[in-house]
Amino acid sequence: MDPQTSTMQPPDPTTQAPAIQPAPPAPVPHAQLLSMIQGLGVGLGAFGKAIATHGREGGVQDVQAYQQNQQAMQLREQQNQRANAQEQRETAESQSLISYQTAQSQMLTAQLHVLNQNAPLEHQKLQANIDDSLIDLADKLNIPRSFSVPYIAGQSTDDHIQAVTNAAGPVGGLGRSVITSAHDPGGAGFGSGEGKTVGHDAGAMFNTAIPADDPRAKQAIDLTQQQVDMYKGELGADNKAVQQAQAKLDFIKKQSGAGMSVLQFGTALHDAVILPTQAAQRQQQVTEFKEKQADAAKKQQESDPLFKMENDPKTMEGPAAASAVPLLQNKIATETDPVQKMRETRLLAQAQSAHKNYLTDISSKASAEAIAGQSARQGDPASAGALLASGDLTLSDLKSRGTTPKFIIDATKAAKKVKPDYNPADEVIAEHVAQSPTQNQFFGSANSLITKGGTADQLLQISKSIPQNDIPILNTVEDWEKLKTGKGPLAGYASVALGVADDYGKVMGGGTASDTARNSALAIIGSAQSPEQRQSAIDGIRGAVKSQRDSRIGKNQFLQRAYGQNELGGQETQSSAAPSGATHKVPGPDGKLHYTNAQGTVDLGVVPNGQ
Repeated sequence: MDPQTSTMQPPDPTTQAPAIQPAPPAPVPHAQLLSMIQGLGVGLGAFGKAIATHGREGGVQDVQAYQQNQQAMQLREQQNQRANAQEQRETAESQSLISYQTAQSQMLTAQLHVLNQNAPLEHQKLQANIDDSLIDLADKLNIPRSFSVPYIAGQSTDDHIQAVTNAAGPVGGLGRSVITSAHDPGGAGFGSGEGKTVGHDAGAMFNTAIPADDPRAKQAIDLTQQQVDMYKGELGADNKAVQQAQAKLDFIKKQSGAGMSVLQFGTALHDAVILPTQAAQRQQQVTEFKEKQADAAKKQQESDPLFKMENDPKTMEGPAAASAVPLLQNKIATETDPVQKMRETRLLAQAQSAHKNYLTDISSKASAEAIAGQSARQGDPASAGALLASGDLTLSDLKSRGTTPKFIIDATKAAKKVKPDYNPADEVIAEHVAQSPTQNQFFGSANSLITKGGTADQLLQISKSIPQNDIPILNTVEDWEKLKTGKGPLAGYASVALGVADDYGKVMGGGTASDTARNSALAIIGSAQSPEQRQSAIDGIRGAVKSQRDSRIGKNQFLQRAYGQNELGGQETQSSAAPSGATHKVPGPDGKLHYTNAQGTVDLGVVPNGQ
């Protein structure tokens, strides 16, 4: 064959060697190198195909088609991966929200169950009806029950909770179910077997929406409103918990729960009622605490013989004072508690003063009554007026003798002639003071401080056993109380100092203890370190109290006789100034010197200390 001829003839496809097919590349761990080898293989294959088909197929077109196909496959893979990731995130978020709302629902259910165990029966029944309606709502909306555990009569709460936990185990545990616990409406209530705890699938509760105008949802809302209204009547419409509950319930009422998930709806109703339930529980606890305190105080008072003397003026009136004096004297003689001794000393001073006045009244009124009766019969208002001026006769005495209004007016005028500052209203004022526990507290505390042997003298006496500058710095009442619990002279000093401060506070508070005045007294006492400073501090307190007492007595001769004739302690002495109208001193029927007028017809009172 001619080589030139043979070279010009077209190749025979049937005899032509097949296109070169590259061998499969060996596995290469490096991804980039593998891609390069794969690309090279595709290019060689396309080249061979193009040679075999004289360019009709293969070549650049096949390479481009291959690359486009690879890119499309990669794009679809990426889209699938993103879609799967988004679906996983949404599923995780949904499950987290379900778990959160389920936990919130269970927490509120448990709280309400515990609170309602001590709630009034009406609240228990209403809450049972609310929860029963929520169970019925879930059932009617075809939400599957995970479990149902009936109550057992006499079963403890712990045992029932364990039974519920056991029932929830096969369905994923308590976290996979929305739990509602309710007694049967109209049943026997707590402690009975008439009721149940139901678990509904949490996912179905979360994903099931309440339809519009659902009668069971409306019933649950109406029952919750009744519960809130009942709390409104108990706590008041202005109670913040009640107002917040009503605001939450009003929001639910706008659509009657339509569109809310069953899980969200039940949680919202429980959340609305939890606040007033807690507020009512707190109020009940405060009431019970106050009742216990009152009962404890009553028992303590009943066992404390001094309490009635301190708070009931009648225990220090007339004959009662006579029996109180020896009782208190015996107590003081054997008392070892400085605080009790201080109380007993204060009461003794009050009882002795009352007893003294009682005896004086008996003595003077015996003769005064005879004179008044004679004066009334003889129509001599001047004599009656002289007795009124001296205080030996009162307007009440005249009225009880059947004297006429004119006689009383004339006697009053005569009294003013004898004693210009005589005021018939003083008698009424003194009677009101004698009947007032607050006023008796004031005068009792005042005289307890300033009377000879009283709390101020006791404090001064016990301070003599304490070396100079040996009293620690005491800034608060708590510091004094702590010092009182110790031993030795300092403990006794602190006990009496607290008593003095208490009396001082009552005096400066007008009969009601004043913390400011009490703290002021303790500050004065606490800052006094030397004997001279202590004497000065106690004298200052005594002087301030005496000023308060005398100011309240004023010129009222009845108050003066009842509360102003105590023998003063410390360096104080009773004023030797004679009363108005007194010109002479004469022996009285009681063996003591008495002031009298120039005519010697009016007894103007006992001369202090027999001066």
